[in-house]
Amino acid sequence: MPHNDIPQGNSTSIPTREDVNSTSDLCEQDPYALSNSCFRTFNDAGHFAQAIPGGRFGLTLDDGREFASTLRVTSLTDGIAVRGVSLSQSVSLRSEFTGGDNPSTTFLFPVLSARNIVIDGRSFDDELVISREPGQSPFMRTQGITEIGCIVVRQEALRRAADMLYGHEFPKIFHCPASFVPPDRERLEALRSAYLSASRIPQQHSIAALNSVGKTGIRSVRDNVVASLLEVLVDSQVKRDHLAHQRQTAHMARIDRLIEEHRDEPIGLQKLCEEAGIALRTAESIIRNRSGMTALQYLKRRSLAFARENLLQAGPETTVTQVAMQHGFFHLGRFSGFYRSVYGELPIATLKRGIW
Repeated sequence: MPHNDIPQGNSTSIPTREDVNSTSDLCEQDPYALSNSCFRTFNDAGHFAQAIPGGRFGLTLDDGREFASTLRVTSLTDGIAVRGVSLSQSVSLRSEFTGGDNPSTTFLFPVLSARNIVIDGRSFDDELVISREPGQSPFMRTQGITEIGCIVVRQEALRRAADMLYGHEFPKIFHCPASFVPPDRERLEALRSAYLSASRIPQQHSIAALNSVGKTGIRSVRDNVVASLLEVLVDSQVKRDHLAHQRQTAHMARIDRLIEEHRDEPIGLQKLCEEAGIALRTAESIIRNRSGMTALQYLKRRSLAFARENLLQAGPETTVTQVAMQHGFFHLGRFSGFYRSVYGELPIATLKRGIW
C-alpha cells in the first residue's frame, strides 16, 4: 500500500505513559484523533494492560516466561483507528471496550499464530473476524507468541463507506457479537496487509511528522483499511453468537468485575458465585473455558497480580509479608516461590524497584 505522502522522520517519537495519560480527555472526545497514535513496548504486564486505549483491560500471565509485548495504535481520524497487540507468552486478556459519544464496532482478527488464540472459549482460527461493541467484554487467551489485529470503526463512518463503495449499507456487518467467515483467504490477507501498513506508521514517523502530513497521506491509508475491511465483511458468512454463549460471556465479565471490586479483600469462590448469581459448577465451567485454568487457579493468579501492583506502588514502610497477607497468601515461602515462577523475580526485588 503506497503512503509516499507521509514524510520520513529521522527518529521515532514514542509517547511515554504520561503522554498517553495526558491525552485522556482528548481520547474521550475524539478517540480517532491522530495525536493518539503511539508505538510502545513493555516488559511489565500491568503497564501494558493500562496503556491499551479504548477500554478497560486486564492481563493475567499463564506461565513464568519473561513478559514482552508491543502495542501499536494508529488513529486515522474520521472514525477509524487501527490497533495491534503482540504478545510473547501465554496470557489471559480481559477486555471491556468503551465507546465515545457515537456508536462504534471493534473488529478483531489474528495476524500471527491464529491457532494459539482463543476468544470467549472459541478457537480464533485463520479464517475468522470477530465483532464486538462497547459493553461487550471479550476474554482472550493466547498460547505462546501471537499478534492480534484490531480495527475500531465508528458505525456512521463504516455505513458511509459501504454506501459509497457498494451502493448500500449491508446491515449484517453491524451484527454484534458475531463472527465473520470470509469467502476466500485472499481477502483476509489483504486486510492483514492493510492493517500492518497502518499499524507500523507510528514506528516509522514521529507524532510531529504525522501532524504535519495533512489529510492526503492519512486519507490514503484510512481508505485502504476501510475498503479491505469491507471486502472481508460484505460477502462473509455471518455467525451470530448464541444467547447461551452471550450469557456465559456476560457471566465471565461479571466474575471479573467482582474479583476487581474485592481486590483488597480476596473473595472466596463460594462468595463469588453467590454475588455473581451462578452455581459453582457453572462458574467452574465458564472460568476454565475462558482462561484455561480452574476457578481456584484463576482466583489465585488474579490475587497474585494485585499483589504485584501493590509491591510496585508500595511506600517505604511496606513489607512483602504485609502485601502477601493482604491478598490471601499466608505462607511467605510459598508466596515467594509462586511469585517467582510467574514473574521471574522474588517479590522483594519488585518491592525494592517500586520504592526506588
